[in-house]
Amino acid sequence: MTPLFYVNYNPITLESIIYGLSMASMIVTVIFWFGCYNEVMTSDKFITVFGKISPNIALVISMTLNTIPRMKKQINLISSSQKTLGMYITSGSIIKRIRSSIRILSILITWSLENAIDTADSMKSRGYSLIGRSSYSIFKFRKNDLLLLLVILSLVFLTLYGEFFNYVSFSYYPYLSTINSSFFAGLLYFSYFLLMTLPIAIEFKEEVKWRSSISKI
Repeated sequence: MTPLFYVNYNPITLESIIYGLSMASMIVTVIFWFGCYNEVMTSDKFITVFGKISPNIALVISMTLNTIPRMKKQINLISSSQKTLGMYITSGSIIKRIRSSIRILSILITWSLENAIDTADSMKSRGYSLIGRSSYSIFKFRKNDLLLLLVILSLVFLTLYGEFFNYVSFSYYPYLSTINSSFFAGLLYFSYFLLMTLPIAIEFKEEVKWRSSISKI
């Protein structure tokens, strides 16, 4: 609806550019989500959150998420040890590199099987399959956590309410729609802004607290 210029008689429109920027931002956001998840959510936190609801599923998911990083680290260790024996996977003839890769893969599979047996024996010795066993968690749900959870849920509710009733809806393809500039819409925009900046505020608070504790030592 809003052509900016033409390339070989094909119109380049403002809506198409905004659409491309929106899709690119969405992909980058998803990448950042997974990066933040890997930094924040450890296996202990995952089991703490979902352990009481379904301990078996929580344990399986936690072990599955840890499998790839552990196997990647183990591959690097195996490759480094094999290089000391003159077995390289990046140099030499193709047959030699294939043999080295197969050897590393065989060692990795053997390590995985032995690690699985050790994990099963450790869980059995700790009475994981017994009825009524208790679990230890290093995290505690305090009043501050409850307050923060209520604030987050309130902001999420306001955001979803505005989106559901089209207070903050905006169309950019195939045409640009008008932006709602009412007072209630501004309140919804501000609530979404608070929801997005809340993790930054928490991180800044923890950073200040950490630097303050270091200065007192």
